[in-house]
Amino acid sequence: MQSRNPHEWRSKSENEVRKSAEEFIQTQSELRKQSNLSILPTIEINTDQKDWIAYANQIMDFIG
Repeated sequence: MQSRNPHEWRSKSENEVRKSAEEFIQTQSELRKQSNLSILPTIEINTDQKDWIAYANQIMDFIG
């Protein structure tokens, strides 16, 4: 995982970081579960590379 604001994590304890990571993973899991239950088509896009044009193309291909 990588934070958009890494400086905000410097003062956090290892326990706080671990708890935040676990909450993030749980949230991601719940969002995936809900998207599988949805009647609306969904797509999961990894935006780590910040290639916004490619992501837009993925969405356009998906709705296509």
